[in-house]
Amino acid sequence: MVAWVPVPIEGATPDLGQEAMADSVPVVIASDQSAIPVSQPGLSGGILQSVTTVGVTAVPLPATPLAGRATMLVQNVGATTIYLGASTVTASTAATGGLQLLPGQSVPISLAAAVLLYAISSAAGGLVVTFEISA
Repeated sequence: MVAWVPVPIEGATPDLGQEAMADSVPVVIASDQSAIPVSQPGLSGGILQSVTTVGVTAVPLPATPLAGRATMLVQNVGATTIYLGASTVTASTAATGGLQLLPGQSVPISLAAAVLLYAISSAAGGLVVTFEISA
């Protein structure tokens, strides 16, 4: 709970702060600090989009990952259901079946370039767009 202090009388120093919370760490801000600096860096690397044809054999998405990849968006732009997973993914709902991506659906995934994502379809002619962003 924040303790609100009324407007101080000229020359008086108000008491500012917050009630102590269990397991809290006190923070002291310099009295001449006009704002608390906040850094929220975004992804500032490269972008790579690619299109991969997916059939009845699992293929990596994309064939060559973007170096330093931090995240990617996978979209099924074809007419068949796509299954995402490891290299052993199958086009089924069995234990080896992957995450289903219906036509038109997309999914964001935080995934380093060293980790390969595979896709398979129950029929030929699947089409997947990947949009990768590096850190």
